[in-house]
Amino acid sequence: MNNLKIILILSIGLQSNLSFAQVSTSYWKTYIDQHAKKLNLKPIEISDCLIHYRIWKSYQLVDICKINEGIYDGQLINFVYKKTRGERNEKYRVVFEANNITETSIADLFEYLHSENIESLPDSDDIENYPHGFDGTTYIFEVKTPEKYRLYSYWEPMNDRYVEGNIPEVRHVRNILVRIYNEFELRNSFTKFRDSLPKGVYQYGGVNMEIIE
Repeated sequence: MNNLKIILILSIGLQSNLSFAQVSTSYWKTYIDQHAKKLNLKPIEISDCLIHYRIWKSYQLVDICKINEGIYDGQLINFVYKKTRGERNEKYRVVFEANNITETSIADLFEYLHSENIESLPDSDDIENYPHGFDGTTYIFEVKTPEKYRLYSYWEPMNDRYVEGNIPEVRHVRNILVRIYNEFELRNSFTKFRDSLPKGVYQYGGVNMEIIE
């Protein structure tokens, strides 16, 4: 049996652009629309869902949808970028895994996210003295309802070193993230996906990774 060796080199890679300092909402909109296309997803504004939530980080997406009363759909997507060999210029293609979420889990999660004001939370730019950094993790929230579409983001909201946890909006964001991390075991899900990849050179979230058989 062949052993799989994973070499992780921490660096800012081609696809690690969820780590810039303060950027505009229009930048994030362009960024996630490009990623949605690569993940074979419609832009959320033209989805067939009555209410639709997407929560993005640099290599994972929680995508849940209320089609109509009592009918739900959703998935957890893990993704990385794989270097295309043999090209004169370095190119990367997306490699992803989509895991379906049960209707019961989605229904419960919708109720919880609504209670945490996911549809009305402000963008972090609108919170006085909210910090922005050059590295770390940014979470992007997309919300579509029959009345509107919204996009907002928070840099490092879980990190007490940078962000004051008693800010009401931050408290809501933290509650949302803790719920989805626990419910879908995000770290474990991504680790299993990453470790299943065939040999090659990959990038995700600022990490360059080479898998050697």
